[in-house]
Amino acid sequence: ALLLKSGDGKGAADWANKALKQNPRQADAMVVLATDRMQQKDPTQALVYLGQARAINPKDIGAALIQVQAHEQLQQLDQAEAVLRRLVTEAPGNAGYHKMLAYFYLSHKQPDKAIAELRALAAATPKDTKAQLDVVSFVASTQGKEAAQAELNRLIAADERNDEYRFALGELLSLMGKLPEAAKVYEAIIDKADADQEGTRARGALARIKLAQNDNAGTAKLVAEKDRPQADAIWGLAVTNMLQLKELGILD
Repeated sequence: ALLLKSGDGKGAADWANKALKQNPRQADAMVVLATDRMQQKDPTQALVYLGQARAINPKDIGAALIQVQAHEQLQQLDQAEAVLRRLVTEAPGNAGYHKMLAYFYLSHKQPDKAIAELRALAAATPKDTKAQLDVVSFVASTQGKEAAQAELNRLIAADERNDEYRFALGELLSLMGKLPEAAKVYEAIIDKADADQEGTRARGALARIKLAQNDNAGTAKLVAEKDRPQADAIWGLAVTNMLQLKELGILD
């Protein structure tokens, strides 16, 4: 394996063959030979070695992923999909496998199947905020920001206590140039924040919007609130610095 990584495919293959003579069921040696064949543009022979390796060790994820690459090189997309689907089936809680399959679909121009796979993962793990936001990111990249906004609104309606969805919506609205709408999102977080940390984070985002709108008074008002003294201390310094940078023209 070390020889293979250093670029000495022949040396790696020689040692792998020696290992197989000592132990014909040495799966790792078969994977080394398969990797060498892939580097030599011989995916057909690579699949032979990989089939033998996985017959001995079905849980060898590395061998499975090389199988996918070999099938793709041979344009055997159904077989490649089957390998990935098997990984998902064997470990349904592994988000990485779902994402591999989703991006496999995307790379082969099947966006509907890709989003369906990510939605399946999100549905299986409804409390996993990251899984839900992965769907939003995917929707934004394939269907546009308006569709992603609708997706976030749906998530917020389903789980009103999760401020991460509101923060994501605020960031998205800001990127879309919808600053007044983004400001309302952050203001809502500040009004309902149970902890100083969430309120402080929302204040920071709102302060940046106020600055972008040339609303220095509104920015200063965020700092003037007295119900969260720790937040005032943090953002008092931060906003003062931002105002100074704006006066110098650095934030224009």
